[in-house]
Amino acid sequence: MPTTPNDLDALFATAGRALAQRRKDAARRERGRLEEGRRAAEERARVAERARTAAPAVFAWVKGDEAEGLRVRMRTARLDLVALTPWLGGDGSTRERLCSFSWCVYLTQDGGLLVQSIGLISAGMGHRRQRVTTPAQLMEVLPPRAIVRLAEEVRSDHVMEHVAAGLKEIR
Repeated sequence: MPTTPNDLDALFATAGRALAQRRKDAARRERGRLEEGRRAAEERARVAERARTAAPAVFAWVKGDEAEGLRVRMRTARLDLVALTPWLGGDGSTRERLCSFSWCVYLTQDGGLLVQSIGLISAGMGHRRQRVTTPAQLMEVLPPRAIVRLAEEVRSDHVMEHVAAGLKEIR
């Protein structure tokens, strides 16, 4: 059956409505992506601000009595460092095992911290150990969420649990 002008009109109208709906849906998805990006940026800014206040709190603990007590025990046992945290992810979560993009924070005998980081293991990026003596240095070597987690650890009894667990593994 041949196509008539009325058939073409109906097809054009249907195609036009379908394309208009697709554009509308695409615009809605794009607005959603932009909103999600805006919310993520705001969250990153909030976490970064928390990290800026947490880093000095970590060093207040490092210079405080509890950390000094650990350093005295470390010197007695001739240990150069003890782990304050388990392996942490960039989001501050605990890693059950060593994996790419992980960080561990150690207390050193001389009153600072040592941050060990693991890069992309499969690419052979290996690990880095960096001595940290100021809050600003901590902000440079540890992701913001991990800094917030470290501050939570040193404010709680968890840090002593991590130290004890690490010492038990030395046998």
